[in-house]
Amino acid sequence: MQVAKLSGDLRSLMWGFNLTSSAKAHLGPIVVVTMPSATVNGTAINPPYQAHSEGSLYNFYGSLKNYQTIKGSKKSLGKGDIVSLSWYITGSTLGKTAYRYQTCKVTN
Repeated sequence: MQVAKLSGDLRSLMWGFNLTSSAKAHLGPIVVVTMPSATVNGTAINPPYQAHSEGSLYNFYGSLKNYQTIKGSKKSLGKGDIVSLSWYITGSTLGKTAYRYQTCKVTN
């Protein structure tokens, strides 16, 4: 994950990941990646990643600057926030799945 300072205490968080060789072998050549949950400072937010299908060689990436809590509050990512993201990956090999989790504290 990488953080960009926008102005003052406002930040933007960018992420990306590739599947490991063992994950590609386990899941198969095509995967569907979803983000079932995300939090900022322990508060559930609407996940900032739309489900999509790609080849298992794809670099899965996204960013977060503004977000909305599940209860509807709109906020901007700030210095000191702790962001947790989780992905659920479904493979083209029948019944094969995987998870990926990342947590970071926004600094800079």
